[in-house]
Amino acid sequence: MKKAWLFGFFHAMVISAWGQFALHGTVKSTDGDPLAGASIVVEQTFQGTSAGPDGSFTIQKLKPGTVSLRVSFLGYATAIREVTVPHEGELSFVLEPSPVLADEVVVRATRMAGKTPSAVTLISREEIQQNNIGQDMPFLLSLTPSLVPTSDAGNGIGYTNFRIRGSDAYRMNVTVNGIPLNDAESQGVWWIDLPDIAASTENIYIQRGVGSSTNGAGAFGATISLQTNTLRPDPYASVDLGRGSYNTRRTAVSLGSGLINKHFTFDARLSRIHSDGYIDRAFSNLDSWFVSGAWYGQGQIIRLNVFSGNERTYQAWYGVEKSILDTNRRYNPYTYDNETDNYRQTHYQLIWSREFSRRFYLNAALHYTAGKGYYEQYKKDRYLPDYGMKPIVTSDTVFDISDLIQQKWMDNDFYGAVLSFHYRTGKIEAIAGGGINNYLGNHFGKVIWAQYAGENPIRHEWYRNKGDKLDYNTYVKVNYQINSSLSLFADLQFRGIAYHLSGIDDYRDNNGLPVDIKQTHDYRFINPKAGIFWTISPGQDFYFTFSTGQREPTRQNYLDATPSSVKPRPERLFDYETGINISGARWKANINLFYMDYRNQLVYTGKLNDVAYPIMTNVPSSYRTGVEMAVTARPAGWVTWQGNLALSRNKIRNFTEYADYYDADYNYLGNKPKDLGETDISYSPSITGASNLEFQFLKNASVTLTNRYVGSQYFDNTSSRERMIDAYFVSDLRLAYNLHPRSLKNIALQFQIVNLFNELYESNAYGGNWYVDGREQTWAYYFPQAERHFLAGVRFEF
Repeated sequence: MKKAWLFGFFHAMVISAWGQFALHGTVKSTDGDPLAGASIVVEQTFQGTSAGPDGSFTIQKLKPGTVSLRVSFLGYATAIREVTVPHEGELSFVLEPSPVLADEVVVRATRMAGKTPSAVTLISREEIQQNNIGQDMPFLLSLTPSLVPTSDAGNGIGYTNFRIRGSDAYRMNVTVNGIPLNDAESQGVWWIDLPDIAASTENIYIQRGVGSSTNGAGAFGATISLQTNTLRPDPYASVDLGRGSYNTRRTAVSLGSGLINKHFTFDARLSRIHSDGYIDRAFSNLDSWFVSGAWYGQGQIIRLNVFSGNERTYQAWYGVEKSILDTNRRYNPYTYDNETDNYRQTHYQLIWSREFSRRFYLNAALHYTAGKGYYEQYKKDRYLPDYGMKPIVTSDTVFDISDLIQQKWMDNDFYGAVLSFHYRTGKIEAIAGGGINNYLGNHFGKVIWAQYAGENPIRHEWYRNKGDKLDYNTYVKVNYQINSSLSLFADLQFRGIAYHLSGIDDYRDNNGLPVDIKQTHDYRFINPKAGIFWTISPGQDFYFTFSTGQREPTRQNYLDATPSSVKPRPERLFDYETGINISGARWKANINLFYMDYRNQLVYTGKLNDVAYPIMTNVPSSYRTGVEMAVTARPAGWVTWQGNLALSRNKIRNFTEYADYYDADYNYLGNKPKDLGETDISYSPSITGASNLEFQFLKNASVTLTNRYVGSQYFDNTSSRERMIDAYFVSDLRLAYNLHPRSLKNIALQFQIVNLFNELYESNAYGGNWYVDGREQTWAYYFPQAERHFLAGVRFEF
């Protein structure tokens, strides 16, 4: 029996091997030039390849039958041809020049081109639309390897963010159409400022690690590139209506003219989102709009994008204290009815792309962003002189303590230009580019009411300061394809920063005097990168890349470092990545190993400045290392599975904790150091994973089960289990159905149960410790996420 089984097994293997065939061919232009790097894909499978320097290609391991080949190359019309396998002789594809320049040139410079020696995720417009029924961008990206989303209000609407490999939004580079989105001073990205931007996004490119050179802030965790609306030749219109738990409502209207007179297009969108939030009173009122007009000429594009977001949210920044987490997860300590955040941000982008020849083209853009807003807070028992306010003196009493309402304002302008030149031959693709951007930020505070105001004027301004930051960079990237199997990548960036701060801060020093923040910082960074991409055999690729990233301290890092404190220094990262891509007809996989070696990483140690504020300090040496695995499989035409798993080790070498010490009678003994040796980096789970299993049936219907697992993580750098976020496993179930009535193009129905199994979990926290009579004490605040709830949406397409 055993021999019969073995004979049958090997017989099947032989039949399978003999039943596989290869297709050979070339891809050339109408001028007869080989199109090196052209993409050849077998549709409805994960098989494909790229053309070599001479335009030749081979696709192996094909089964007998008819396949559809899609051949594409930037600047040329895509060719689709059905081919019978086996096929005798060589296939010849001759691509016609595209009548209009492809919009891809707008983002080409900020993304890895061709065979990519890095860990990359590309999310298409179809995938974005499939998931966009109310939640913000961080939750739409939640299937990205090593990504952990979080929400202040608990239900994915309002203030949301995410980390990749433990790195937060302050350490990621984000661009929209190649133009920096990061706030210049804090280096962070607030998706709440651009509500529903996903509805106007064509694709999203996420490169983990340092990534290739781009414009704007230094990338320490990931580079994220959004491309908004591209050419849609036919007119369209759609209306999205959404409802959900916690009084969640979403309305969006989109329309486009299609290509008018072979040259002009116009696209527009208007969105409104409201939610009461899972956390008590943590409402979000979000409005946004997007308008884009473009002219397509012979080999060129001129596009104007204008988009804006306006948000008013009730604050849920404080979190829920550990002592009441089990009894009232939705607790919000704020009670003042206008404890709100209010901000409007408007972006203007003028983009020009020009193809001078089939080998050379240019992309240039001018941009301007205006932002203005404030957050309002009720403060109890405030010392009036700290606000520059006079005490109220009566015949027998001095009132210098008062409740008051304060507003902290930001009024900023960000403007600049980015430019890139692209050149390609049979073996070489080269990009030279750069940008210059300037930020002017005004920060000021007002007291709009006080219990004891006296002669102090209404809207009294107690501080005002400003930041002026010039950021400029230039880079050169070269991808050299040695032969059809081997290519080399090199990238060199120069980045300069001139940052000037002036004015007074929002607090007084120990003598009750205003704190002058005047300071100037200048930096020059050189960031080299290099990589290799080797196609071992069809469907098997190997890559290795080394990248250097450098990042200057943020505005808050500088402000917290008072004169007696050590000034923060720039961080440096050496990022080593290697991996393999493997694919078959019905599956593809990527395994990526990384080692991120930090110098002078800025972390919280518990150390305090002159006025007892915690400050971030540089730790000499720290690292992240791990493996990321991602798989996509389609075992049958009606089922698709995507999964990823990340295992990592994230450590600070020789960490020194600083904490406040008190004796048994609570007499203060000082802020003292304690050596802890090697500790875990905060907010860095050692294991994360995600799974997305989709079943399609009745041609127009689908059911999708999504699972996410995030391992336990510390929220300070001491590796204390008292300051840890527990691991959690969350599942979502989505139902979708497409109707095709005669009067409309489509009606898309969606229903999603979020947190299907009602997991009680927290995705974020903060806290610290102190010592009383030698015993450690902990304080902690957590951000609970919503229990089981639902979202539903309907999309009418005209």
